[in-house]
Amino acid sequence: AKGNPCPPEKIPTLAETFELIQGRSEIIVDFVDDDIADKCIDAVLNAKASDWTIWSAHDPALASRLKTSCPGSKSFLGWTPEEDIADNAIAGIDIAIQHGLDGLMANHKFVDAAAIEYAHNNGLAMHCWTVNDTPRMAELMSLGVDGITTD
Repeated sequence: AKGNPCPPEKIPTLAETFELIQGRSEIIVDFVDDDIADKCIDAVLNAKASDWTIWSAHDPALASRLKTSCPGSKSFLGWTPEEDIADNAIAGIDIAIQHGLDGLMANHKFVDAAAIEYAHNNGLAMHCWTVNDTPRMAELMSLGVDGITTD
């Protein structure tokens, strides 16, 4: 076969994505850069998409600001132990609780049944990223994870 089997594709803007989804699905807006927060907030508010937007940010103060700026949205703390946020998933959940967040968006390699149970017992969701291994996906689902990000 000739040519690129995966030719470049145009990436839709956030506004185009909101227009396409129109509330039929939740959307996760994941970023680590505070510089784009206001533009993302404006896009959510302009699309009236707060009720179906989930934010994910690795800075707990930013995650809290995103949620507060878009009433009805959910906001998760992005977490991996390689960052200086928390040493383990349970400590990350505690930080999410302290900031009034809705869940933890965690590196799946560091998520186990105890962390999922702890999140759920505290009223938080547990989402995992980036899971590209089918057996690991099945394991996380059997443990009760609430969402999985994959490539």
